[in-house]
Amino acid sequence: MNHQAITLFVLSLLILSTVHAVPAAPSPSCKVKIVINDVKFIPAQPCPLGDGREVSQRYLAAVKIMQNLGTVNQEGEGTCEGIYPDGAHQEFTITENLVKGNIYVGTVQSSGDECNHGSYFTNYYVSEAPEPASGAGCENEYTDNRFQDELDASGQIFIKARDMCYIVQAINTKDASPCQNIQYNQQQARLKCYYKVAANTKDPSICEKTPGDNGGGILLKDFCYRDYATVFNDPAACAKIQDLPMKNECFSKIAANLNNPSICEKIEDRQMGDICKENMGIHSGKCAQEGELFSKVFRDQYPSYCCPGLTEWPSGMDTRRVENGKCIETGMLSGNPVGTCIRCGNGICDPKETLCNCPQDCSSNIPTIPQPQIPPQPPIPQPPMIPPAKCEQRCEQFRYSYCPPVCAKACVPSTCSGGTCTADCDGPGSCFCFPNNTITPPIPAPMPQQPPIPMPQQPPMPTPTQPIPAQPPIPPATMKCQGCEIQNRCLPYGTRTRAPESGTPVFCSIDGAMQPQRSNGEECQNHYECSTNTCSDSKCSSIEERIGGLEREVKEQRGLLQTILDFFKRIWG
Repeated sequence: MNHQAITLFVLSLLILSTVHAVPAAPSPSCKVKIVINDVKFIPAQPCPLGDGREVSQRYLAAVKIMQNLGTVNQEGEGTCEGIYPDGAHQEFTITENLVKGNIYVGTVQSSGDECNHGSYFTNYYVSEAPEPASGAGCENEYTDNRFQDELDASGQIFIKARDMCYIVQAINTKDASPCQNIQYNQQQARLKCYYKVAANTKDPSICEKTPGDNGGGILLKDFCYRDYATVFNDPAACAKIQDLPMKNECFSKIAANLNNPSICEKIEDRQMGDICKENMGIHSGKCAQEGELFSKVFRDQYPSYCCPGLTEWPSGMDTRRVENGKCIETGMLSGNPVGTCIRCGNGICDPKETLCNCPQDCSSNIPTIPQPQIPPQPPIPQPPMIPPAKCEQRCEQFRYSYCPPVCAKACVPSTCSGGTCTADCDGPGSCFCFPNNTITPPIPAPMPQQPPIPMPQQPPMPTPTQPIPAQPPIPPATMKCQGCEIQNRCLPYGTRTRAPESGTPVFCSIDGAMQPQRSNGEECQNHYECSTNTCSDSKCSSIEERIGGLEREVKEQRGLLQTILDFFKRIWG
């Protein structure tokens, strides 16, 4: 084989491997009456196309179409009479093991792709069932090959062949008594037995005989009523269900099947009833306007739908954003079930619309809403400045904590020694005049007064007969020293200085008097009270004493640590 032939062979394999997952052409849903000739179980297996997919496990039933009962839903091409003609032998895909010889009525439709496809037979019930073979009773070890074990989705036995015999007996006799004899997987198998009898007799009262519950508090007869009601679209069967959520769901499904909103009125939960109607396009209550929020979950807080002409944008779940003119998926999670109503499709990109939630309005060639332009305002005339008053050194006599509002101030520690400063801000120069030796910043001159608006003249008020006594003159305000006065100067509390007469170290006490600074060992409350400017443990001390105390503490702790280490050394050797 030459290179050209090899190349063509490889290309053909590649072409074949890429042709997969082609959906089957849509076909109508048809109601048919069939007889089961044979059933075989097909386990899950790799797709023959070799594309990594898997063919799901299933049952294949060889059937004979006894009667085509008409079209359930017309879609795609073809007719039910042409695809499933009377008397034709075909192979149907089913999800459970049907009994050979039984006659079933159900719905069939072709669907799937080239890996998983077939004519799927669903929503069926037994129309007729044969009697067990002569001499073979269900109570004995059943050997009639028409009955096989039915497997569940995991391949485990769901219903044994002997119990299938009891189900057939119950269907044939139209009596649910044989259902009580089922021993294996009693709850599920008996539920199926009672439902099959009810469906084939079209008598939902059979469901009332279904015993037990599902282990979670829901009666098995509720499941029987639900399955019967949704197959035969019988609202009366839904009304027999005791579990309220299941009953409401049953009514909602039948209303959708029949497109009959009046059935929604039977739902006891008002919110679910409204949702049932809304699913059929019937809205009730207030709608959300453009830009307003809506929610189908928090219906007690927001309208559940947008007004006509608006688009429901799930803004609480949408985490996309626009970058460089493209809508980008961020991958972020958001679970807020509240949306926003937008007017998408009017050709204008509104403020709440983006390329992500309304690409037809917000593409690059669609104009956005013009934003209103605010016309420029004329400049406001600035008033002339009044020259400030001279400071004349009156601000320097105060400190930061008591600096008058007419002066400027800045934090300056009272004392700094050896690179360590006090934590206060009342040091010398912490209160000072503004630049250019002024007390206050320049003050704007008053604006020219506008002419007064003429007011109507009021008649003069009658003058009192008694003269108004003269008020005593108000004395001029004086500024009280918030600290200690010394030589006509006001020193803030905590200021350390020397007495003018004796030169001894003193400080301004909080009682407004100058007190002598205390020596080491004397009681104190603040650092500035001590001559060493150090108050520790309510006593004046020097830096050397504090350092010595710290060294003693370190030695004591080091000795304690050494004792602990020696103890463990003795234990561990």
